[in-house]
Amino acid sequence: MLIYKKTELTLNRIYPTLKNYPKAEKYVLCAEIKKEFLALLKYIMMANKVKSKRKTYQQEADGHLQVCKILMKLSYDRKYISAGFYKEISNNLVEIGKMLSGWIKKS
Repeated sequence: MLIYKKTELTLNRIYPTLKNYPKAEKYVLCAEIKKEFLALLKYIMMANKVKSKRKTYQQEADGHLQVCKILMKLSYDRKYISAGFYKEISNNLVEIGKMLSGWIKKS
């Protein structure tokens, strides 16, 4: 699944930068970023596998995607990530959102 792969690659791109966050944020913001990206991956996979609840899982995935966007914007606003990195991740999240929207409309 292309959307799953794109999300997984984005998470793998983000993971190393979480080490650079201030110590005070490691157990709050970093943990929340990891949690939301993993939930996004989970609901994408669930939507793919459980056809009877596909729409519900797709909507859950969309909700987690929106939270991921907010958390990355917060990271940028707090200057934990660079403008270039934020732009790259933001573009990836927008692309994932378009894939998800298309998938939802198709279902």
